[in-house]
Amino acid sequence: VTALLEFAFQTDDFKFARDVEQVAVDQGTALNQEALEAILKLSVKIDNAKSIELFQRMQSAGFMPCEGLCRYLIARCADSRNVQLAEYAAEYLRGRQEMTFPCYKTLMKVYAYNGCYNKACDLYNEIKKHGWEPDAVMYGSLMKFAVKAGRTDLAHELAEKLQGGCIRNY
Repeated sequence: VTALLEFAFQTDDFKFARDVEQVAVDQGTALNQEALEAILKLSVKIDNAKSIELFQRMQSAGFMPCEGLCRYLIARCADSRNVQLAEYAAEYLRGRQEMTFPCYKTLMKVYAYNGCYNKACDLYNEIKKHGWEPDAVMYGSLMKFAVKAGRTDLAHELAEKLQGGCIRNY
């Protein structure tokens, strides 16, 4: 079953994955972690509620998605506009104390792709609480988001922090 679901993921064959999953359910076959991950990675490519349900199913089955899988899911959420799953995965990582700087950068990208500039700006405070320093690209992005969100206080704070230094924007 796992190999078939991995094939479905690699070929973006949503229908085949659903069919394989349904046959497994009908036969009472429990899906292992790799099979559930394949379905989850495929479902995140489309904006649907099933992705959060699958994430919860993995947890209920005792499988704890690692930081790498969660960051992958968050990254794919930018393209599929699945903000809900990105936030769910981020909260899961926060709860496990595994929300890394790259995860914050990836979540910020999800918010930017979806026009959620205030939420992207709010991540800056979380990043500072961890004691992390944004790079030039992130500072440039934050400046852009602050302006788009009308957060002049943050834009001024960033400008003062950089004191005319170089910032880059993607």
